[in-house]
Amino acid sequence: MPGQPCAKHPKEITLLRCSRCDIAICLRCRVETPAGGRCRTCAGSGRVGAQGDARVALRGFLAAVVVAVPAGWLLHQLPFVLICVPIYAWLVSEAALRAGQRGAGRSMEWAVGVAAAIGCLGGGALAGGAGPDAGWSIPELGLVDAWTLGMTVVAVIIAVSRIRYW
Repeated sequence: MPGQPCAKHPKEITLLRCSRCDIAICLRCRVETPAGGRCRTCAGSGRVGAQGDARVALRGFLAAVVVAVPAGWLLHQLPFVLICVPIYAWLVSEAALRAGQRGAGRSMEWAVGVAAAIGCLGGGALAGGAGPDAGWSIPELGLVDAWTLGMTVVAVIIAVSRIRYW
């Protein structure tokens, strides 16, 4: 990737980018934050605190649920579930990352994990036990079979790992 001119200092060629808004920044513009190097605008507006983290996590959670439920339904319809679970987890975590402006942290990990579980289990409920895993062993109690539960656990682990180690 070739160097780009800094957004504030066009004569400075840089390889650095703001970790929040992704604009090119030079060493003079870079501010080190707990979330990585940021431009002065993002470093000033992105105060690290519980309220900001909660809003980012809420946006990520809502976007992840919107993607997770239909994707979870589709996951229960496809015959090659083992291949589709990582794709499902990637879609859920990517939706949360994009809605949360690539914000990460414990709150975002929790939001993505819960959304992935809701999508997997809710998608199975919408599927009504149809599909290759025909998943609802005791529907009157709301319990799922071991295959659906295992698939949900794997999807949550992959989605949370993507947020944590992205």
